[in-house]
Amino acid sequence: MNLLYQIALLLGICKCLTPNGTIQIKVGILMFYLDGTNDLADEIEGVFVRISQLNQNTSLIHPNATIVPTLLNNHGSKAQLVPQALDMALDGEIFIFGSGYSSMSIISSLILQNYQIPMCCGSSTNPTLGQKALYPNFFRTIPNDNAATLTMAQYLAFNGWHKIATINTDEDYGNGAISSFLNYASQYNITVLSRQLVETNVDANAANQIAQQIISAEARIIVYFGFAAEYEVIVQQATLAGCYGAGYFWIGTDGLQQMVPTTAYAGTSYLFPLERADGPVSDAFDAYWKANRLGVGNPGANVSSINSSGPFGYFHSSCVDLALLGFDALVKANGNNVTKLAN
Repeated sequence: MNLLYQIALLLGICKCLTPNGTIQIKVGILMFYLDGTNDLADEIEGVFVRISQLNQNTSLIHPNATIVPTLLNNHGSKAQLVPQALDMALDGEIFIFGSGYSSMSIISSLILQNYQIPMCCGSSTNPTLGQKALYPNFFRTIPNDNAATLTMAQYLAFNGWHKIATINTDEDYGNGAISSFLNYASQYNITVLSRQLVETNVDANAANQIAQQIISAEARIIVYFGFAAEYEVIVQQATLAGCYGAGYFWIGTDGLQQMVPTTAYAGTSYLFPLERADGPVSDAFDAYWKANRLGVGNPGANVSSINSSGPFGYFHSSCVDLALLGFDALVKANGNNVTKLAN
């Protein structure tokens, strides 16, 4: 049998074989960007840039094969995500990238596993997603929240900061992260002088109360587990109250990714997982990104001011490597079913 037809059968989608003898390997990007912002634009660009770069590599899969990405933007709506995941499953995508946040990836995985479609995310950190019995088709290229909160506890202890205040947002990410952190904090003799819970869409009055509680507890080290939108309101009020700036140290984890690389909050330190290693692959990716970022077809590129990979661009681009290099190995091993890719 002709190799092209073998690959077409392997994909399970004969329409991937075009009349001119080329192969289109369809992959889906189930993420969102909010109009007028750069929220998740860096992650989406990471996928597009790496796909474009790998399409120049004729040694992968087959010289006539082209990776064709489709982006569906759900604008952060779980209600929109469900039909989009179903559309991609039925449209013949063999791999899905996304969905940006853990709560969205959980939904995507549950839907896509029914169609035996693997997916990968470079920014979903909920430890639950690591349970293969529940999410057998989900992969990620970023450490989970347990690793991040352990690192936070170790960092504080290393600096001799054993009395702190914590703030966490009242949603899955914030509640899960603070719970994990408190388990490690006791192991490193870290005492929480003040623990504050912040509602999503917090207003100035509530944020001011949090700042006053920090002052009352005489805490100088403040650790934040949550997202940037709530943090910005809290910092504004903490600055007015006098507990943000000289004499105080504020630190947050990867939930604050949207604030990078802004310098508006120079008094905040960020503890992010290391994205990349030095070497020729990273150097080539950086060079390709800078030369081609506006020409790779990412609809979100026009809202991003990032001229090189930002906080999570590398993690998401590594998902592309995981998918396509794995698929390449499957093809060259004469695999007979695309569902084997998940194994």
